[in-house]
Amino acid sequence: MINEEQRTRSQEDKPISSSRANEMSAAISSKTCHAERRINLRVSGSHNNPTTTNATLTPHPAPLTTPLRCGKQGHKAHCVAPVPFAPQGARKNKTACHSEMNLASQRLNVLASFKKVAFTLAEVLITLGIIGIVAAMTMPALITKYQKQVTVNRLKHAYTVLSQAVKLSEVENGSIDDWTWPIDNNSDAVEVWLKQYICPYLKYTDIINPTPPQYLNEPGLGDRLSNLVSVKITNGTILSFWFNSDNRVHVFVTLSLNKKMQNGKNQFVFFVSGRQGYYHSVLDTSMAAVRPYDYSLSGQDTNTRAFWRDNSFVGCNRNNERKSLCAGLIMFDGWQIKDDYPW
Repeated sequence: MINEEQRTRSQEDKPISSSRANEMSAAISSKTCHAERRINLRVSGSHNNPTTTNATLTPHPAPLTTPLRCGKQGHKAHCVAPVPFAPQGARKNKTACHSEMNLASQRLNVLASFKKVAFTLAEVLITLGIIGIVAAMTMPALITKYQKQVTVNRLKHAYTVLSQAVKLSEVENGSIDDWTWPIDNNSDAVEVWLKQYICPYLKYTDIINPTPPQYLNEPGLGDRLSNLVSVKITNGTILSFWFNSDNRVHVFVTLSLNKKMQNGKNQFVFFVSGRQGYYHSVLDTSMAAVRPYDYSLSGQDTNTRAFWRDNSFVGCNRNNERKSLCAGLIMFDGWQIKDDYPW
């Protein structure tokens, strides 16, 4: 037993070589970095396939050791094993491992933040419900406003086209006061007149004689509807001409045929007449050949808005079915449909 104890003690006191100390230091550094790498792989979710991770680890260089210290202890020479320490390169590799761990942790935090800002199904349904209620309250008003604007634009276009046709005709056929007006109140006589004085100066697609009943709704005409001749211009508007008397022709402007004909909505009335006719108004039309229907009762002033709106016979209000003065009211208001208009 004495020999065994002596042999063990002698092995413990035996100095450690420099190469052995370097191997021990390298093993310690390698185990530390590999342990940190395994932690990083678990955080990034790639521990099952380490080859796919983005982590890049640089192996530690051979560690340095402190010099071997030897001295006398008792009667024997005693040497202390060299103490390994991490050189600067090893410290950098350790910092890289920690940086990878921090990057993976930041990625997890970003993913967690995305989950926090998500909306629940109830929140989405409530939001859609509010949007639907607001749309139901505002859409009808927006649609009506749009329809009014389209009506005004098409009516103004029809008035402009007809006025230009009369002016061009006067250049070739002389003043409208000298034109030959239809003698007979029938569609054939009106068509002859149109082909001579109006149609050559219009861009139109078709002449319809006689006018079909669905082209207009005019209670004042009654069975005289068959005496009208209609001309369809290029934008689809229909101009229906009816000769009455006193060198004057009624022109019914039908803007669309896709719904019921209603005076003041999709049907309006103008006059084409000599400048010395019986009916004139303030709309700068006293010397115009084309003007809005302005039939007036005896003693009424046509120079006020009340005439166009409140006329008890054909005024543009909800109490009158004919509403023949609506074209004049729109023109009087500066080509606008105002809030009190009977839409």
